[in-house]
Amino acid sequence: MEVPPPISGECMKKRLLLSTALLLSACGTGTHATLPTTGTGKAVFTVLSLPAEVRQATLEVRGTDANTSRELYTLTATLRDGTATFTVPNLVKGAYTLTARGYDGADAEKVVLYKGTRAVTFQNEEPISLRMNRVTSAIHVTATGVMGKSNVLVAKVGSLEARLIGNGNTAAGVLQGVPTGRSIRVLVEGRDTAGTLQQQGTATLRLSEDDQNVSVGLSDVINAAPPEAPTLSGVDTVKKGEPYTLSIAARQPDSRAQLKTVTVDWGDGSAPQVLDASGQSGAFQPTHTYTAPGPRSISVTVTNTAGLSSMAGLNVNVLDTTNGNVTVDVGAEVAPVTLTFTGVDPAADRVIATITAPESSMGTASVRAQDLKRTYVLELVPRGGGTWSGTLSLPVGFTYSVQPRSLTGEQSREGQAQTFTTTPEGAAPTFAFGGGGGDTAPTCPVPTTPVTNIGVVQGSGAASPLAGQTVTVRGVVTSDTQAGLGGFFIQEIAPDNDPATSDGLFVFTGTARQTVSVGDVVQVGGTVNEYFNATQLETVTSFQKCSGTQVVKPVTLNFPLNTLDQLEQFENMLVTIPQTLTVTDNYGYGRYGELGLSSGGRLFNPTNGNAAGETLQSQALRRIVLDDVSNAQNPGAVPYLNALNTRRTGDTVENLTGALRYANNTFKIEPTVAPVFRDANPRPTAPGEVGGRLRVAGANVLNYFTTFGGSADRGANNAYEFGRQKAKIVSELIGLNADVITLMEIQNNGETALNDLVAALNAAAGAGTFDSVKTGTLGTDAIRVAIIYKPARVAPVGQPKIDTASINDRPPVAQTFREAGTGETFSVIANHFKSKGSCPTSGDTDQGQGCWNLKRVNQARELLTFADSVRQASGDPDVLLLGDLNSYGEEDPIRTLIAGGFESLNKRIPVEDRYSYQFNGQFGYLDHALSSTSLSGQVTGITEWHINADEPTFLDYNVEFKANPTCTSATCTTPDLYTPEAFRSSDHDPVLVGLNLSGGGTTTPVSSVILTPGTANVTTTAGAPAVTTTFTATAQNLTGDLTITVTPQNDAPALATAPATVTSGQPFAVSVTAPEGTAPGTYAYQVKAASGDVSSTATLTVTVNAPIVRPQPDSELYFSEYVEGSSNNKALEIYNPTAQAVNLADYTVELYANGGTTTTNTVTLSGTLAAGGTFVIVNGSAVADLKARGQLVSNVTNFNGDDVPVLKKSGTVVDVIGQIGSAAKWGENVTLRRKATVKAGDPDGSDAFDRAAEWDVLTIDTFDGIGSR
Repeated sequence: MEVPPPISGECMKKRLLLSTALLLSACGTGTHATLPTTGTGKAVFTVLSLPAEVRQATLEVRGTDANTSRELYTLTATLRDGTATFTVPNLVKGAYTLTARGYDGADAEKVVLYKGTRAVTFQNEEPISLRMNRVTSAIHVTATGVMGKSNVLVAKVGSLEARLIGNGNTAAGVLQGVPTGRSIRVLVEGRDTAGTLQQQGTATLRLSEDDQNVSVGLSDVINAAPPEAPTLSGVDTVKKGEPYTLSIAARQPDSRAQLKTVTVDWGDGSAPQVLDASGQSGAFQPTHTYTAPGPRSISVTVTNTAGLSSMAGLNVNVLDTTNGNVTVDVGAEVAPVTLTFTGVDPAADRVIATITAPESSMGTASVRAQDLKRTYVLELVPRGGGTWSGTLSLPVGFTYSVQPRSLTGEQSREGQAQTFTTTPEGAAPTFAFGGGGGDTAPTCPVPTTPVTNIGVVQGSGAASPLAGQTVTVRGVVTSDTQAGLGGFFIQEIAPDNDPATSDGLFVFTGTARQTVSVGDVVQVGGTVNEYFNATQLETVTSFQKCSGTQVVKPVTLNFPLNTLDQLEQFENMLVTIPQTLTVTDNYGYGRYGELGLSSGGRLFNPTNGNAAGETLQSQALRRIVLDDVSNAQNPGAVPYLNALNTRRTGDTVENLTGALRYANNTFKIEPTVAPVFRDANPRPTAPGEVGGRLRVAGANVLNYFTTFGGSADRGANNAYEFGRQKAKIVSELIGLNADVITLMEIQNNGETALNDLVAALNAAAGAGTFDSVKTGTLGTDAIRVAIIYKPARVAPVGQPKIDTASINDRPPVAQTFREAGTGETFSVIANHFKSKGSCPTSGDTDQGQGCWNLKRVNQARELLTFADSVRQASGDPDVLLLGDLNSYGEEDPIRTLIAGGFESLNKRIPVEDRYSYQFNGQFGYLDHALSSTSLSGQVTGITEWHINADEPTFLDYNVEFKANPTCTSATCTTPDLYTPEAFRSSDHDPVLVGLNLSGGGTTTPVSSVILTPGTANVTTTAGAPAVTTTFTATAQNLTGDLTITVTPQNDAPALATAPATVTSGQPFAVSVTAPEGTAPGTYAYQVKAASGDVSSTATLTVTVNAPIVRPQPDSELYFSEYVEGSSNNKALEIYNPTAQAVNLADYTVELYANGGTTTTNTVTLSGTLAAGGTFVIVNGSAVADLKARGQLVSNVTNFNGDDVPVLKKSGTVVDVIGQIGSAAKWGENVTLRRKATVKAGDPDGSDAFDRAAEWDVLTIDTFDGIGSR
C-alpha cells in the first residue's frame, strides 16, 4: 500500500489514518506548530485505506461550545485508490462533534456502509482517533394479505429472522441488526401450525443508516413448493484481497416449478451477485474479493419460476493484512447471533428477547462510533416443543445480556436473564427459559373502551401523540407514590416491542387516591397530558383492579449515556443504575430533598483545568437526579443524611433502583429501594498541612454585615441570624490558624464590621490575638476586601496601599508585613474581582467564562500594575495575591496573571482537590493564591480547606424555611441543623498558604513534595490479613529521604501504617490491618510525605466490613463439585445438606471471570432442592453424558481455571470457590470434589484459596460422581 505524499511541513508528522479507523488532527498554520489558546488554525484530515466498496467519504465538523457553536463544515471527497484529504481552513479551537461516513457511491441513492461519531476538543496537534464501523439498521416489516392459515409469520434477510405479529390481514415485526446495502431482499413466510409453508412474499429495499419500513405482499403457495433452503459451504477465513469461493447447492423439490435465480449478497455492501439457474437442481461456485477485514454474513436467496424463494446464510471472517508500515484498524464488525430458549410455557403466544449492549461497549470508539442501540428487542419464532428462537446481527467481541419474556394472553412472565459473547464466527447460544413462577395471570374486567398499549400512549418522541385524548391503559403498579407525588407508576404488561417507546406511565390521582400495591395489575381510564413535558394520565375516569399480580424487573441504565434523549424511552419505567454515582450537587438538597449525581466522580467546570477535553455536553451525559419521592418543598425530614447530619458532595451511592420520572426539566430517580450512601468525602476537621513558619489565608466571609434590613444590606436579616453567622465565621478563621488573613465580602461601612469581627475573634482566641489593617470605606460597593493579622507573628510595614483605578469594582488592598523574630518582609494583596453574574444584554456577555470576563481580564492587568507599585514601595519583590477572583483556574484573568510573572499556587494542589466553590453541580476554584517569582521558592505548601463548597446550603446560618421559632417564611419546615462549627460558614472554601521567608528577595528554586494519588480507598474485613495500597511521593529541589506519617482523622482507629521514610519518586505501600473486634465502618486517614517544612498530603479512606461468619454445619447450601474439563465440559454441583427442602428462587450463582472483581455472568436458580439432594448447572456445549446430568444450562459455567463461582442467598454470599480478584490458575483441567468432612461453604472470597484444604482433586473429565453427594 502506498502512502500518499506529505500534506505540509507542519502536518507531515501528524499524518492521520482514516480507514475503518479514522485519525484526525488539527495542524497549525505558519511556522509555529501549536495553535494559540484562542484563535484559529487549519485542520487537515487525511483518509487512507478504506475498503473498495466505499466510494465516497464525508466528514461533518460541528462546533459544540460557546466559541465554536457557529462552526459547521461538511466535507465530501470521492476516493481514489482508497485515499482522500479534507482541509478546513480557519478552524476555531474548541469542542466539536465529528461524524464520518463511508458511502457505497456518490449518487442520490448512496448508502452509508461505515460510520463513526465522536465528541472531540481541538486544542493542539495531538491526534484524535475516530473509528468508523460497519453500520447496521432495523427493518420494520409489514406483511399484507395475511390469511388465517398462516399461523406463524417470519421475516428473513439471509440468516437473520424475526417473527411478525398478526393483526387481522396484516402482520408486523422488526428485523434487527441488518447490515446496510442498496438491495436488501426481505423474505416473509407464512406457515401453518405443522410448519407447512402456506404464503410467501418478497420485497427489496435500500437500507442506509436510518431504520426503514417495508411492506411485503403475501401470495398463496398453491401451484408449487418453494425451493429448499440452499446448502452453503466455504472456508471459515480468507485474507483481505484474496478471492473467496462459495459453494452453493440449490434444489427444487417438485416438478411444478424450476430454479430461476440464485442471488448472493456478500455482506460487505457491494452489489448483490445474481446467477441464472434452471432445472430442478444446480451447483454454483461464485467468487468474491473482500477489501476490508472483519466478519461478513453472506446471504443467498434461491428463487424459482413460480416466484417462490428460500434463503440461507454463511459467515466468513476476512483476515487483516499489513503492507509496509500502514496498519488498517477495523472497528467493531457484526456477526449473526441465533438465540434459542427452551422450556417455554406451551401456552405462550409470544416470546420477546431484549438484548442489552454491555456498558463497556458504549461510549468507546470501538462501538459507540457505529451509533448502536442500547437495546435490541427481538420477536422470537416458535419452533415447537416449548422452543423459540430468532436471529439478529450484533457487533463481535462483546458480552451481551438477554432478558426473555413470554406473553400468554394478558400474562407476562420474565424468564431467566442470560449473557452471551459474540465472536467473528457468529454465536448460537441456547438457554433454558427459566424464571416465571412468581406471577399470577391477571383477569381484568371488560373495559368500556379499548385498552391502549402504554407504548402507544408514550410514543417515540418527547411528547405523547395522544395528548388530550381519553384512553384506557392496563399495567403493573411499580411504585405507589401518591403520598408524595400525587400518583402512582404503572408499567405495561404486554410491551409493544418498540425500544423507542417507554412502557411506563405515571397516573396522577391528586386528592382522589386509589388503593394500590406494588405488583397489582390495574386498568385505568383517564386523559393523557404533557404536564410540563412529562407524560402522565390524569383526570381519572375509571379505575379497576385485575386479579393476579405481576413482578416487574427494573431496566438497567448505564452512565454516561450515549445521547441526552436516551432516557426518554424509559420515562416512568422501573430502572436500576448499578454504577457508583457521586454526589455533585447538593444546592437544593434542603429545599427540595434532591441530590444531583454523576458517574465518574464529581463534575468540574471545564474551564477549571481538572480534566482535558471536558465539556458541558459530555458532563450532561453523566448526570442524574435522586429525588425523595415527594413534591413538597422544604421537607420536614431531609433524606439521605449521615450521622453528622450532612450529605457532602463527593459522597457516593450505587445500585440505585426506582421509577425514572421527568420533572423540573430533568430526569429523576424516585427510589423504590432505600439508597445506601458511603461517606467517601468525610469532613476535614482542620486544613491540610502547609508547613512554613508563617501561614497566610484568604477567606470569603459571605456578606458579613452588622446592619440589617436596609436596601444595601446583604447579610443576616436580623441580630439573631447575625449571631449564628458570626459564630461560624469565627470558627472558620480561628481554625485556619493563619497569621495573615485576607477577607472578601465584609461590609463596606468603615471599620465597623471589621472591628466587630476582630473583637469576636479576640473574644474566642484571647485579647490582642488579632488586629486589622485600617483602610476605612473603600469605593462605592456595599462590600469590600480587608486584611487581618496576628500582631505577635507579623507587624505592618508602613501604611496600606489601595488601588483606586476605576476598573476595580472593589479596590484591592495591599499591606507589607515584617515577620517577628526574623525581620523578613513580604506583601499581601487582597482582591475581589467582578462577579460572573448580573449579565449585560450586550458587550461583555458570557462567551464560555461567565459574564464580565473582559472586565476581569482588565482587572487582572491592573492588578499586575498595582503589584509592581507595591514592590517598588516596599523595596521587596515578595508579593502574594489572594482573593476571590471570580475566575476558574484556566480562565483568561488567571492566565493573564501567570503571564505577568505570578505562579498559580493552587496548581500545586492535587487535581481532584482543586476546588473551592460549587455552582450548578460543577466545581472549581475561584479563590486563588498567586506568588511572585521571588516568593514561589519560599512557599512551603498550599491547601483549600473544604468546609463549605461540599456542604449543603441549608446548614448555613439562615433560618428561612427552617423549623426555627424566628423563621418568618411562608413555610418553616426544613430541620434546623445549624451548629456553630466552621462547616458551611460561607459558600467558598478558604485557601491557606505556608511560607518560609528566606530574605533578600532573591529568586530561589521552588521546593515541593507531591504525593499521589491524592485519594485512595481500601476495603478490608475485621480480623483479615493486611491489605495495602500504593502511594508515590516525589520531591523537587529537596535532598534526602522523605518522612511518611499516617494520621487517623475524626477519631478513627489506628489501622494504617507506612514506612517511616521513603526515597523520592519510589512507590511505597500503606498497610491496613483491622484486628478482630474492629467496628465495621468507614475511616479516614491523612497520609503525609514531608521534607522539613515542605509536605504534601493525601486522604486514605478505609472501609472495614464485619468478619465473614461461616454457616453452621449442614445448615446451608454449598458447592459440592466443580468440573473444568476439556473443551466445554464444565459443571457446578450444589448440595443441600439440610433436613428440609430448599426454595432455590432465593439463590443466585455469579461468576467472576479472569481474576476480575466484578461479576461477568449471573444466573438465578428456580425450583426446589430436596433435603440431601443436588442441583447441577452445566455448560450448554458439554458432552452429552455430562449435559444429561444437569438441571440447568447456564454460561455461569464459562470458567477456565482462574474464574470464581459464587453462591449467594438473597444477596448474601454463602460459598465461594477460589479467590476473587486473583488470576491464579487454581482450577484448570481438573475436577474438584468437596471433602466428605466439609459440612458448610466458605463465604470469604477475599482470602487465598487453598484447594487442598477442602477439596479432593480428580483427573480431567471426571464427572461420574456429579449429581450425588
